[in-house]
Amino acid sequence: MSAEGVNSTVSSPLGQVLQFSFAFMARNFFNSLRRVAVPLLVGGCSLYIFLSLYLSQLAAYLQYPVGSIGGRVLGIAASGMLVMLFLHSVVVSCIVEIILGRQISDRNFLGIKRWQWGLYVANLKLLLVAVIYVSVFSTVRALLGGSSLPAIVDIPLISVAMAPLIWFLVRAWFFLLPVCLEVDEGEVLGRSWQASAGHFWSFVAILIPIILVAAAFQGGGELFLRMLHLIEPFRSGRSFSGNLVLLQGYLKIIVVLISACYFLAVLLTASARMRAYERMVCRPRLNEPLCEVERESEAWLKIKAGFS
Repeated sequence: MSAEGVNSTVSSPLGQVLQFSFAFMARNFFNSLRRVAVPLLVGGCSLYIFLSLYLSQLAAYLQYPVGSIGGRVLGIAASGMLVMLFLHSVVVSCIVEIILGRQISDRNFLGIKRWQWGLYVANLKLLLVAVIYVSVFSTVRALLGGSSLPAIVDIPLISVAMAPLIWFLVRAWFFLLPVCLEVDEGEVLGRSWQASAGHFWSFVAILIPIILVAAAFQGGGELFLRMLHLIEPFRSGRSFSGNLVLLQGYLKIIVVLISACYFLAVLLTASARMRAYERMVCRPRLNEPLCEVERESEAWLKIKAGFS
């Protein structure tokens, strides 16, 4: 695939990244869907199973709030996250091979390549950081009586508290995918963090249009399903348990819509992250006074080969 032909009319690096991302989605939508059909289908079925179990146990816990049921709720949530994150890593790595126009040769274990395992482990570490941060914040907030604050105070307070986490996750995550092609698992997060220095607002500018497109797709899908009376919106007057029962009734349709929106978002973000790395990190390296061996290192060639 020639990236130069895709964005030859755009001079801005951010414009080139976005144009490449949307052009890649338009040109490779069905090819990508065919390549990731199996993990995407397995992911959809897994999501349905875990959500069904989670919602049923959560409804039981709301009626009988005992520790054993609460433990099952947390266990199902944790297991679901681990499985879905693994399938996500497989889906994304398949799309990367489409972006680069070739299969990436690497050692594998249980049919999964080493760099795919590295991507999964790195994503798992980011998830762990997010869970610990949110858990600590929620505990401190509860001890200080934050839940009793009015919404006009509580919502801005939560937003300010979550800002450092969002900043960290965006910086550490955005270049994680291409960096996994360059370095061993132990160095991935640190290398991704270093490569993203000074690019946070560029990442935000890239992600906002993608998020808006995915949100519009999700919202349009929900509106269409409501027009067909296939799903019903939550009602503020209905109890939380009542809304859970309503959600369980429409779960299959909702999972299909979520899977479609997820596939669209992954296509756009994966191609944008790869292209941004090639533009913001790989190309500037060639202008630095480095030795020829460094310029033509295996790491650079892996990325360069997909955009030449």
